Amino acid sequence: MDVADKSAQPDPLDLTAEHRELLYWVACRLVERAVRGGRVAVSEYSLGQLADHPLVGVFVTLRKNRELRGCIGNFGTATPLGSALEQAAAGVVSHDPRFPPVNSDELPNLTLTVSLLHNRERIKGSPAERISQVSIGQHGLDIQYQGRKGLLLPSVATDFGLDAVGFLQAVCRKANLPDDVWQHPDALLYRFSATAFGGPWKPNE
Repeated sequence: MDVADKSAQPDPLDLTAEHRELLYWVACRLVERAVRGGRVAVSEYSLGQLADHPLVGVFVTLRKNRELRGCIGNFGTATPLGSALEQAAAGVVSHDPRFPPVNSDELPNLTLTVSLLHNRERIKGSPAERISQVSIGQHGLDIQYQGRKGLLLPSVATDFGLDAVGFLQAVCRKANLPDDVWQHPDALLYRFSATAFGGPWKPNE
């Protein structure tokens, strides 16, 4: 089997419960700032060494009444966690083309999830070998082909009850590509892991 290639990349963060709670709270504050039209600056919050730790991606996901309300992030180039979180939190408020901008009245009804992406690996081989390298619930997928690209977090597969083939087809559709492009030898296909945490909207108390 052609095992997934693992390129040089930052190590995943070993987060304590306190770290997760802090990052979740800061993400809530950044989203709130963006919704109210203020300057979104992660430097105003005390993240310490966490702010400078490089990651291959950070996403912020908003849900309202359990339905997706927005999901924006950055992925691919190692970026300090602080600035990546700042960009994702600001973007999810108004830059997800699938949804209108979030307004302040919605904040108490939102659920926020922060996803820190790591362990990005290239998937190669035959279609059967590619399928075998995708573990549902553990891996997210990223595909790039003929100038188009799409990414799905690991939670998408579990939320929609997808198996590995269904997940591979779904990431093709996310990139506006035919369902079977994941099988093409020239398609750049990657898997990655994500550390996700969050909860119901946390007001600034």
